[in-house]
Amino acid sequence: MLTMRRLHILLAFIIMGLLVACGSVKNETVLEAAETFMEGMIEADFDKIESVNESDEWMFPTDYLLEVANEGGIVGLTTDDFSLEEIDSLEVVVSFTNESSIPLLLKFQERNDGFYFVGLEQARQVSANDPARVRPPEETEDEESTIDEEVDSSESSIVEDEAGLSLDSVTIGIVPFYDEEYLDELLAPLADNLTNELGVPVSFSYALIEEELFERLRTGENDVGFLNANQYIPVREEVDVILNTFDSAGNEVTESQFIVAESSNLHSLDDLLQATNLTWGQIELARTTSFLYPSSFFIENGINIETFNQVTFEEDGGALEALLAGEVDFITSFGHARDQYLSKEPNIMEKTRVIGNAAEIPNRAIVINNNVSGEWKQKVADAFVTISDDPEMEEIMLEAFFWSGFVEISDDKYDVVEKMTTNMLD
Repeated sequence: MLTMRRLHILLAFIIMGLLVACGSVKNETVLEAAETFMEGMIEADFDKIESVNESDEWMFPTDYLLEVANEGGIVGLTTDDFSLEEIDSLEVVVSFTNESSIPLLLKFQERNDGFYFVGLEQARQVSANDPARVRPPEETEDEESTIDEEVDSSESSIVEDEAGLSLDSVTIGIVPFYDEEYLDELLAPLADNLTNELGVPVSFSYALIEEELFERLRTGENDVGFLNANQYIPVREEVDVILNTFDSAGNEVTESQFIVAESSNLHSLDDLLQATNLTWGQIELARTTSFLYPSSFFIENGINIETFNQVTFEEDGGALEALLAGEVDFITSFGHARDQYLSKEPNIMEKTRVIGNAAEIPNRAIVINNNVSGEWKQKVADAFVTISDDPEMEEIMLEAFFWSGFVEISDDKYDVVEKMTTNMLD
């Protein structure tokens, strides 16, 4: 019997095959494939990205690429906001007109029916005389020895005691939204303040993708990491969560809400589970809260999500409009979707109701290697909380990470996230 995930993969291959057969997929050359890929990224078009995505399912699934596009500010751009350059037969560099955006190196493979995306890396300049051309960093023997020395140095800066490891320096790993040079300047005061609070040097380290950050946390190259709730689960056994974050509105959780029109006969989640022939409105740009968690909720309660007529909207505004027009029976979205729609419909709160939550999902987690001593874990947590009281530091965190502060959290608050992951993979 096909699992839900395998069924989705099978359907994706069928759709992709039909598109290729009809000549709809633009991928006859590597540049055409890159154009199709980037069009999908800026339009948040799942099917368009999927049509040229042949990467490893767990490294660059299309869902993850959409998250990268959304969080990295790629969604909503136009084709005038970036340029493509083929630097060899299977690699294309994406350079953005916004200088603070990190250039990307897209990797492709040639198949019988065209070129397909297989990987993504951060790119850098090849030479100062040719700033438009960029290449991924290549490790020379000198660089390799320097890296080894740096690793040795970082290892020697950790002193083990009976209760765990004490730190003589703290390296914080992040997957950045902005160009590294811009972040270096932006985060310098934050690092300085943390250094003053902890009494040891604090620095930031940048990883292009989450898997790279996971590996750095596992090996101890990074002591602390900033992870969203889904990213925390794969490294849950190797790191400890010490803080949760307040978002820009001061909320410490993101809700996955079920929303209906005021006139709806659905008044509770029990009503929803017992009803039939319903049309479910989902939001592409809020896929985690609008699809993954609600789907997990339905699966856990024995409901096959294929029994719903599912309609996808690009943004929450379109979904709410469809709900008010009676085109869908319910929608699922993050907890502040209606708040953001107030400017368009001042009576949205009166015209709609929340009948329940699929989950309350913690915001970004501040994690630390679990072999660090309890004393140092508390020191690091206290330092973050202290600096967040400084208006200047809060402003920096809002710009860099969209956070407004920190709050203590226990590991069991992430059980709902792990349960969702298990449900969706079974």
